Amino acid sequence: MERLALIEVLDHDRRVQHVVPVVRWPVTVGRALECDVVLHDPHVAPHHATLDMADAGLTLSVGDSVNGANWGDVELTSGHSAVLPAGSVWSVGRSELRVRLAGEALAPEQPLAHPAQRRHALLTGAASAALLLWVAALLWLDNDPGARWDEYVPLLLGTVFGDAVWCSLWGLGSKLFQRRFSVLPHLRVLLGFALAGLVLDALLALASFALSWPGLSHIRGWVGWGVASAWIATHVALLLPGRERAIAWVFGSLCVLGVGINAALDWRRGERLFHELYSTTLPPPALRLVRAHPTSVLIDELRPLRAGLDRRAKDDEDKDPGPVGDAD
Repeated sequence: MERLALIEVLDHDRRVQHVVPVVRWPVTVGRALECDVVLHDPHVAPHHATLDMADAGLTLSVGDSVNGANWGDVELTSGHSAVLPAGSVWSVGRSELRVRLAGEALAPEQPLAHPAQRRHALLTGAASAALLLWVAALLWLDNDPGARWDEYVPLLLGTVFGDAVWCSLWGLGSKLFQRRFSVLPHLRVLLGFALAGLVLDALLALASFALSWPGLSHIRGWVGWGVASAWIATHVALLLPGRERAIAWVFGSLCVLGVGINAALDWRRGERLFHELYSTTLPPPALRLVRAHPTSVLIDELRPLRAGLDRRAKDDEDKDPGPVGDAD
């Protein structure tokens, strides 16, 4: 008999577990043995749903069911039906299914991503070298002039070891969720976000100095929260393909929550939203694009601060009980 369609039963990673050929319409889905597609899912009714080919297209009808069916953001309850677009994924209970119709255009063949490809190896090696050079440059700026080379080695080796451990842990996660030990994709994510975070932090500091906008320097902590959230979310998305939207919502919410808590704590400690009091980056003066103000302008701007500082000093004196004498 001519095969009209294939019904694919997917796992939680949306990989095909098994397929059921369709040679006639309608097709019944449920736990009962007389169904055409039998699902071993306790959240599926004995006769849960029916698939049929109508003039409008492939139609999904929900039978006598408590949980109904879901297609994207659409929830179908018992007795309702909907026309499914070609290639759409729909679920009954905890089972996800997809229908491939005869004559349906197939997606093009995906190239086999081999980790030893020359281009990927060159990019990964270049990014690794760039990260180590950046860390070495930061150490050179922090150390005293004439520092010996052995003062750089521990932190550089620690960076390499820490990156290896980090990527290996995510590789174990891929072994758990995808049944394969995959490290290089997580290494590329680590290198990409680490370099992006360092470059963005440096650009904000330089722009703050060049334009005399201290706010650009103050928000570096908040930007760091955003980069870190996107970094971890990308790692998780590699482990759970097909869940990118949910992952983005979760880590975006965590980023907003973290920034809000930090801002609230800074406000409680010092009545300011940012932890940084002033820009701490002083590049060469040639990079400054705005004209410097005379010192008299700074003195005039500092005068209004005196009243607030005196009030805070008085509050500190009132809270200080003073030295306690020795008891007789």
